[in-house]
Amino acid sequence: FSFQARLVGCNFHWKQAVFRRVQAVGLTAAYTTDDATRTLLQKVMALPFLPLNEVVPAFQLLRQQSSTPPLDEVNVHTDITCRITIYAYIFQLFAYVETTWINGRTWPVGAWNVYGRSIRTNNCAEGYNHRLTVRAGGKSMGPYQLAALLFREAQLVDMTVRLVNRHLITRRQRQMTRTLQARVFRAWECHRTGDMTTPELLSVCARTYGQAP
Repeated sequence: FSFQARLVGCNFHWKQAVFRRVQAVGLTAAYTTDDATRTLLQKVMALPFLPLNEVVPAFQLLRQQSSTPPLDEVNVHTDITCRITIYAYIFQLFAYVETTWINGRTWPVGAWNVYGRSIRTNNCAEGYNHRLTVRAGGKSMGPYQLAALLFREAQLVDMTVRLVNRHLITRRQRQMTRTLQARVFRAWECHRTGDMTTPELLSVCARTYGQAP
C-alpha cells in the first residue's frame, strides 16, 4: 500500500493557543475594551487564512504597525501609561507567535495554514472518534476487540465513498457555519482575482472568525 498523508493542524485549536497566550501576557482586558488592540490581535489570529506565501510578510507588517505606541491618538478609555504597557504585552505576544509558529520547527507555517480549505478543524476526526466510542459501548477495549471493530469500519469505506460521490450523503453543517464558509470563500476568490488586497483579506477573515471578546 502507498499512503500519502499530510499532517495539518486544527485552526480552532491554533486560535485557542494564540488566545491563551493573549491572556497569559496580560492582554485580556485590552482585548475586551480596546477596539484597536482587539482588531490587531484578531488579525494575528486570522493569519492562517492567508495564502501560504503571504503569511510571513503579513505578520511582519502587523508587527511593524504595532511597534510604536500612537501617543498622539490615545484612546479615551486608556491613558498613555496604560497604552505603553499594552504595547509591551503586544510585543511579548508577537515574540511568541514568531518563535513558536513562524520560525518554529515543530509546526511550520504550512502545517497551520488553512487557505482554500473547507475543512479547517479536527471536528470530523473527533466526531468519528466519538462514534467509535459509542459503538464500543463507551468502555475500554482490548486490542482484539478494537481490531474487530476497526475491521467492521473498514468494510464500510467503499460504500461510503460511493454514496459521497453520488451525493447521497453529505456533511452536516449549521446555517451559521455555511454563512461564514461562504463569506470567507468569496473573500478568497476576490483576493485571487485581484479585487481584494492581502490586508483587506486579512481584515475580512479577522472579522469573520475573530475570537469574541
